[in-house]
Amino acid sequence: MAKLSLPPSSLQSLLSALLSNTVLTSSTELSTPLHLNTVYHLKTTAGSFTLKLPPSPSARILRYERHLFPAEHMVTSFLSSQGILPAHPSNGTYIYDPSHELINTSFILKPYLEGQALSTPTKEALAWLKKLNSLTSPTGGYGFFQDATHSTYQSFFLSLFESVLLDGEELLVLLPYEQIRGELAQWKWCLEVEHQTEKEGCFVVFDLALDEILVDGDGKVKGLAGGWERGCWGTWELQNALRGEALSKEYFGENWTGDLGHVGRARLLLHDLLAATCRIVTLFYRQAAMSDEEMSHRKKLVGILQQLSELRSTK
Repeated sequence: MAKLSLPPSSLQSLLSALLSNTVLTSSTELSTPLHLNTVYHLKTTAGSFTLKLPPSPSARILRYERHLFPAEHMVTSFLSSQGILPAHPSNGTYIYDPSHELINTSFILKPYLEGQALSTPTKEALAWLKKLNSLTSPTGGYGFFQDATHSTYQSFFLSLFESVLLDGEELLVLLPYEQIRGELAQWKWCLEVEHQTEKEGCFVVFDLALDEILVDGDGKVKGLAGGWERGCWGTWELQNALRGEALSKEYFGENWTGDLGHVGRARLLLHDLLAATCRIVTLFYRQAAMSDEEMSHRKKLVGILQQLSELRSTK
């Protein structure tokens, strides 16, 4: 995967320009599986920092990812104003620079977030997530944070799904495109607003994994390891489909599917279908296809399509 990189001398020059008399003592490039941002942990005489760079201009990225990097700053500023995250430090150690003047790319420099990856759901983490998800779109619109221009959730969902399908077709990813689009055409009516629990967008982090949540020794949530650029205004089904069954049971309760009824079941299956399709296509774009993970998602996709077909026959 093509990623931007900076040698230690360039990292030191950048720090010197931003934080006077600061000396770089070590730099480590952090692993960002399936994400194309370059992330450095910088240890300096002024403390530890995270330097985040956008994907390389030559990197293959999905359509929905093309304008995500600037959203990191917008989302963290918004969440700080809502008391979800601490305010940006007033000492100038949080810097978003899109100018390309200091280095030939945009970047974010911020204090390094210490913490351990969450391995199992905790009450503290779930309370934090529920507070996060209680935030509603200031404009009433749906979509990714920097472009929440969809007036309905149905419009956002179908647009996002179609963009992922187009990405797959562009890279010749083998998928049952006609069947997927056929099921979307058959079931899109159940995404209309009268079938939603929420009547306005709630804050969701698209493709959030449990181990992206960082906690301290007391279990208090510190933030997200992968950052916030995938923040969007959606519905609980979107966050549910992309969090996995274990977290869903803890978040909503053991019987989290409950008595969803015909429409509710169809909505969940459509979101599961998006999750499986998006992950398969992403693996190809990250040159990580032909793996056990890909095979697992393909099996899920086949099963979901079968369930949607069976559900339609029982209407």
